[in-house]
Amino acid sequence: QLLPATCVAIVKMQKKGESMMPQVGMSHLWQHGRVLAQMLRDHGFVAQNPTDEEVLAQELAVLTALGWRISPPTIETWMSMVCTRFNVLTRHEIAPSVDWVMEQSMQDRCSLVMLTSCLQSLPPQLAASGLLALWLVKAQVLPSSFLKPLTKSDDEWTAF
Repeated sequence: QLLPATCVAIVKMQKKGESMMPQVGMSHLWQHGRVLAQMLRDHGFVAQNPTDEEVLAQELAVLTALGWRISPPTIETWMSMVCTRFNVLTRHEIAPSVDWVMEQSMQDRCSLVMLTSCLQSLPPQLAASGLLALWLVKAQVLPSSFLKPLTKSDDEWTAF
């Protein structure tokens, strides 16, 4: 019966971990909770649309069940996970280059952590993915054109 509220609470906690501003982009979560509740009802389950109070109660219940031991993903954990996944996807063919990227990007990761308060809208996953791309270009595993913004023409990018 509280499954939609629990799902909204878990996504809300995840969103809070991704941003220094806890309420960014949360307004749509209740709509998703209502959609989930309706889908459950359509399949014969008892489910109610989540209310603010139920979501808060479920958030507290989840945190209590975890003993308040949560460790939001950091740039370091995302970088490690992204590099590991990259190695799996490439069948470890460029693992030495990926290892080099991990070593060489350490200072950049530390600098980004120091700038976290200035970069409130930069989730750790995005920071890690960006650093991986930058360093793979530097390692000449990817062409520099890989970093070209879609809004730039080839001439503009070449001049840059």
